[in-house]
Amino acid sequence: MTQGFFRRHKHWWVVGVVLPLIVVAVGIGILETLSSYKSEVLGTSQGACVGTTNKDHVDIFATIIAVDTDALVATVRLDFVPTGNLLNQHGNQYFGTLTRSLTLSTDGLLAQPSGSSATNGSTGPSYTSASSSYVFLPGDYMQDLDVALPLEGGTLEAPSQRGESTAKYPWDSYINTEPFAFQVRQGEGIGGAPVPSCVDLTSSVGGWTVAENAYGFNNAFDISLTRSAPVLFYGYFVIGLMWALALGGVAMAVIMLMRKQDEIDTAAFAYLAALLFAFPLIRQTLPGNPGPGSLIDLVAYYWTEVIVATTLVVLLVRWITLRGKHDRQQADLDEEETSVGSGVADSP
Repeated sequence: MTQGFFRRHKHWWVVGVVLPLIVVAVGIGILETLSSYKSEVLGTSQGACVGTTNKDHVDIFATIIAVDTDALVATVRLDFVPTGNLLNQHGNQYFGTLTRSLTLSTDGLLAQPSGSSATNGSTGPSYTSASSSYVFLPGDYMQDLDVALPLEGGTLEAPSQRGESTAKYPWDSYINTEPFAFQVRQGEGIGGAPVPSCVDLTSSVGGWTVAENAYGFNNAFDISLTRSAPVLFYGYFVIGLMWALALGGVAMAVIMLMRKQDEIDTAAFAYLAALLFAFPLIRQTLPGNPGPGSLIDLVAYYWTEVIVATTLVVLLVRWITLRGKHDRQQADLDEEETSVGSGVADSP
């Protein structure tokens, strides 16, 4: 009975062998994706923590929340937690508002505050992007701030020229142009006495693997951004898919042209025409949707579009040629039948 089953189902190995391999490969890919995502979101590094035993200090939690590869800017959100005598206190309770003016200075460009301010009669927090500093006045909360961090192409090990990495998608990488430092000082200027502070750097951007170097001064960091393993895998998958579909269309066209027949199956036209519109849509699914002219275009997208379009034009020309030949043959046949018919009619 078993031999009869295998005799009737000669391709049983497709289900028995290939399908489990596909399931295992997909499972490994999902586990790798989850592992990479976990490291991106929870990977935390600590900068120079000076005076953390002092009760008057500021903890700064810096989180990379966005990466714009076109503008070459990474957005970092800063969350502040002042402690000790820096906060207004009533008994044993702290109200969260400052007792004195504090100034934050950074190497990046400060954006508008993302939180609200409690001024208690003051004029509100001062803001300037020219000096990359922000002043928190007495009675204010130290609300969140967003910092624009300039980037350039390269990694921590091999920095390169500014802007050259954008065209290398998905093999592009980025590094900040100079060490990213935070300082908190007393008073309404960057000349005041420094306040002990500590910085924790994390990342919450998907599709990126973040590496960093922390320096023992001024809470400074160097960061490096590279595409994560799932993004690279999907990029390879899209490249292989485009080439497989394009070459499949070419093979189908070659088989049709080599056959000695007077008709070409019109389903081939539908398949090739669908590919012309499907490839741009597939390309748009790439994480980050890179601009035109990136490396993935030169490796797969442009070539496959040209191949499919050329194949479609060749088949159309062949179809028109065969259609014209068929119409001429049909006209000659109709003329012969007409001549034979008229000859029979004229005979006595």
